[in-house]
This record gives sequence, C-alpha cells and structure tokens, in this order.
Amino acid sequence: MTLYRRLTLDELQHLEQEFIHFLIVQGIDATDWVKMKEERMAEADQLIDIFSDIVLESSLKKISFLEIRTPKYIHTYQCLSNTLVLIALEADPSSEIDFTLVDPLQEHSSKNRSALSVFTSTRPYSVSKEYDVFKLTEMGCLISDGLLFKQLSLLL
Repeated sequence: MTLYRRLTLDELQHLEQEFIHFLIVQGIDATDWVKMKEERMAEADQLIDIFSDIVLESSLKKISFLEIRTPKYIHTYQCLSNTLVLIALEADPSSEIDFTLVDPLQEHSSKNRSALSVFTSTRPYSVSKEYDVFKLTEMGCLISDGLLFKQLSLLL
C-alpha cells in the first residue's frame, strides 16, 4: 500500500535506472528481481510501492506553487515548509468573466471589477507538506511557476 500512489508503468519505464539502483540498494540484483516477480509477486509489488512513494515524496518536496483554474475562480497556493498560503480570485457566478479564457490580471471593465473577490488564507499542513500537496494535485491543482501568486500578492 502506498502513501501517495503507485507510479504508472510509463513513469516506471522512465525511471528504470533509478529503480535498478533502488533494487541494488535493497540487495536485489537482476536475477533476484526476475525470480521475485515470478515467485513472490506480492513482495515485488511492495517494492514498487515503496519506490513509488520515495520518488513522489522527493518530487512533492520540491513543489513551491500550485494553481487551479475554473471559469469562475482561481486558487493559487504557495507551499511553504510548514504552511500552505492560498490567494483566491473569484468572479461572481452571474458575471461574464471566465478565468479559463482570459488573463486574470488584465484590465477589466469597472462592471467586471466589481464582480471580483479576492481572499487569502493560511493554514498549517494537516498531515505533511508532501501529503497535502499530493491531495491538492489529486483535486486538480497543477504545479505553477508562482508568477500569478506573486502578482496577486502584490495587489493585496
């Protein structure tokens, strides 16, 4: 059972050399691995799960910004070491604004500007940074360069 998720076959293929190194560190050579897959598949699956968690945790630690956009809102997150910071930009549901079609920082008519709300929130991670970041990506957040977060921060 993984903490995050099992890597896909395609992801594992791209990480073949890293997986081979992982197996060597575990004391398993190529012959042992073939034999394990044939005779002890549950143990082989467990090693793939452990490797998946190691790779994903390493990647999740490096994420600093996330973002999710829908037609009526943008949530952008800064993932600090102990805290998750949210800046949200939301449009009134009856407005004509669609954040999937326009740059959220472009000049809006005064009519549209009044239909926008901005709010921020800060909270500690519920379990760990890596786990909370993983859950946000599972909900649709994408890794971001942080530019929008920084631009919105300056406007607050």
